[in-house]
Amino acid sequence: MRLVSAGALVRVLVEKLARLDYLAVADAQSPVEDALRLLLTRIRGQHDPDYIFLDCRAGIHDLGGLSLNDPAHVDVLVGRDSPQGRDGPALTLEVLAARRAPIDQRVLLVQTFAPLPLNGEASQWSQARYRAAMYTACQRTLYNKLEDPPAEDDDQAAHYPWPVAQRTNLGSPGNLADITKETLLGQELQNLRARLQALAADEGRDVTGQDDE
Repeated sequence: MRLVSAGALVRVLVEKLARLDYLAVADAQSPVEDALRLLLTRIRGQHDPDYIFLDCRAGIHDLGGLSLNDPAHVDVLVGRDSPQGRDGPALTLEVLAARRAPIDQRVLLVQTFAPLPLNGEASQWSQARYRAAMYTACQRTLYNKLEDPPAEDDDQAAHYPWPVAQRTNLGSPGNLADITKETLLGQELQNLRARLQALAADEGRDVTGQDDE
């Protein structure tokens, strides 16, 4: 695994970021989108990775919107069971539904900071509430034109959030090496990895899992 940093958080970097032009002109892409595509192409050419993960900071902002336009093959939406954590992904799903055809909508929802143990009553209640909110959001957006939308408990559908438990060594490390192997090899992250791999390899299928005809 290789990490390509966005740069050290110093005043010069912040000033440069403030000058970035995200706006497209006429039929041309924005300069930032051109630069992002070039960066991804170079990373792919130099390192030949299996996957490239583009980490967008939390919240609604230009870079997050740019990543939803075209570059991503899979859109991973992360939120916790809170009003903001439910409203943010819901708004993002609305954008995805407007910008992408059903065949191009490969969405993975992740519920972070799920209470431990994941099979405990408090955690199950939290997961059910978050799942219901995402299902309602998808019914308004990704599923609103489907004759036979998936059921709420369908764990292969776009609305189904995959839980990641609240663990100190996931929420506060200063270095990726600080995350224990036990955590990385835990069942919840392995399930998340398998789902992501399936979606990344699943081009040509719509959000219901049916082959495109």
